[in-house]
This record gives sequence, structure tokens and C-alpha cells, in this order.
Amino acid sequence: MTETDNYQHTPENENTYRIRAAVRALLSPGMWLVVAMQAVTLVLLASAANDGSSGLRPLFGAASFFLFLYFTSGMFQSLATSRDAISVRDVMLNGARVFNRFMVMGLKAFLLFGFILFLVVAPLGAELQSILKDYPWFWGLSMAVMGVVLVYWLPIAFVTGHFGLTQTLLSALKVQQQRLQQLPYPALLILTPNLVGLAIPTERLLTGAVLISALSEILGWVAYTYCTEYVARNRDKVLIASKF
Repeated sequence: MTETDNYQHTPENENTYRIRAAVRALLSPGMWLVVAMQAVTLVLLASAANDGSSGLRPLFGAASFFLFLYFTSGMFQSLATSRDAISVRDVMLNGARVFNRFMVMGLKAFLLFGFILFLVVAPLGAELQSILKDYPWFWGLSMAVMGVVLVYWLPIAFVTGHFGLTQTLLSALKVQQQRLQQLPYPALLILTPNLVGLAIPTERLLTGAVLISALSEILGWVAYTYCTEYVARNRDKVLIASKF
């Protein structure tokens, strides 16, 4: 029996699953590595934006961003293949196994959502620009809501090993529909940092952004751990048949 198979034979209730996911995520050095890498990336990119394109800072920012994505893929793969706390070594090794497929799917998702965003933004034009100017938090909150809707997307891809964009997205929506009663838990974890961010003074924008991004990453990994463990327990049921 593999480590993943162990998920399917554990008679626990929903509260136990939630507590276990939180404890497992917070006790995982690999998760803290991803949190730290995100904070470093944010600082480097902000510094590069303030100083212009001269020097090596933009290059360091870009390298840090790709390293963050590599660690993220390794963390997801580690959650999908183990029930234990995730070590830094786990993240490093598992990242090498799935990074290429993760990046290809991520690029497809970027193009798809970019196209959808264009279709939404184009008719609104100046009206949307006015909304974003008056309510700068609107964009971040919109992305967080999308994260809630698709919270099972990456867990399904990593647990099943299928990185087809359409198949995994539709499967994530199906699982979300079936688990609407459990939606408040991941939604609370993902949306809370954005709501807290509304209280950050604008004069401390960078410091606040780093703190909020760290909180968002920590709570996000608790949510993703919870969702990944659910998908692993039901891996034979979550993936819909591909029609494309």
C-alpha cells in the first residue's frame, strides 16, 4: 500500500480533517520555505520597480519568482504524495519531478484567464479603471474569490498526476459544487488576509504587502493541505473524463 492509499481508509470527521490540515501545514518546514521565498520575491520585485530596469535587481526578482514557483510545485507534490509534515528536502526533490508540467499548465491558465479578463475588461473600459482607482483592494479581493472557487484545482492536478488544464479546472468546479457545505472553511482561510489588508495604512504599503502576502501564503497552505487531503482520499472520484 502506498502513502497516498493510506488516505482512503481513515475514518475521521470534518473537524479532525481541518485541525490535521492546519497542524500539518504549520509544522512543515517546506511550507515556511515557500512563505519566505514569496516575501523575498515581493521585496525584490518592488525594489526593481522603484529603481527602474537598471542594474541586476530585475534579474534577481525574476529569478526569485521562478524559484518561488519551483518551491510551490514541490510543496504541492509533497502534500499529494505524503501524509507527513513536509521538509525542505521534500520540496526540493519533488519540485524537480513536476516543475515542467506545472509551468506548462500554469502558462495555459495564464493565457486562458488573460483572455477571459480581456473579454470582461474591454466592454467596461474607463468604468473599470475608475473602480480600480477608487477601490484599489478590488483587484486583490477578486483574485482571492477566484482562488476560493478553484481551490481544488491544483490539488486535483498534483494528486492525480493529470495536468490537462480543461480537465482539472472542470473537475475542480465539480468537486466545489459537491462540497458547498465545506466551502466556508477554505473560503475563510483564503479571504481573511485580503480583508485584513484593508486596514493597512497606505504609507506603509510595502511593509503591509509583505505581511499580508505572508499571512495569505500561510493560511492558503492550510486550505490547500485540507483540499489536497480530501482529493487524495477520493482520488478515484474527483477527476472527470476528459472530453477535449
